[in-house]
Amino acid sequence: MTIVVDVSSGNPRGGQVEHAFECRMVFVAVDDEGRTVDVAQWDPPGAVLRAAQAEARRRIDLRERVKSLVAAQDWEGATLAHGATLRFLAAPTDVNWGGKVHGGILMRWLDETGYVCASGWSQTHVVSRFSGGVSFLRPIRIGDVVEIQSRLVHTGRTSMHVALRVLAGSPRTGELALATQCTSVYVALDADGRRARAHRGRRRRQSTWPLRSEPWSSWRCGPTPPSHTPRN
Repeated sequence: MTIVVDVSSGNPRGGQVEHAFECRMVFVAVDDEGRTVDVAQWDPPGAVLRAAQAEARRRIDLRERVKSLVAAQDWEGATLAHGATLRFLAAPTDVNWGGKVHGGILMRWLDETGYVCASGWSQTHVVSRFSGGVSFLRPIRIGDVVEIQSRLVHTGRTSMHVALRVLAGSPRTGELALATQCTSVYVALDADGRRARAHRGRRRRQSTWPLRSEPWSSWRCGPTPPSHTPRN
């Protein structure tokens, strides 16, 4: 099931809110044993909701493309590519209602790791612009060792594309398995909050990770297409 989530925010004293961002989340129905189950099919009433359904279907290919681009890379091989790795234990405060690490907590970890990677490259403050292809491949248990790896895979004038993946497993065995992967885009800002060159202080663009055969340079994350979902 694809769900469109629309987030607005504003000063509580003024009572006015403005659209901040939107995202599309995909949920899979499971039974008590964790096996997938069929769901009732949704037949959208009206042209507007049918267009929203078509947009959701179109994005399936985009998600698969992001997944394949990240998964195809040699994360274990030697590389001179710029990156960052964070490692820690999943704490009891990170739990969801099912006893595993909450997906929102995991997305925060991904964003923080991507920030370290992108700000280290640009040598300035960066902000998140886009995150796509977030795939939760296996649950992370409380007490697991969590390792989040990031690699800079493409730079624009002010933007940086960062591939991320999450490994997790028991600290007793030291065996970590792939749990999550995604790609995020960050934008460099100067001290006044204006866009800055993403490779400030660098005399070369990112080209050391073996991605020349992959179309990262043609994969653009421009403005999100207008939502077809009616807003109140």
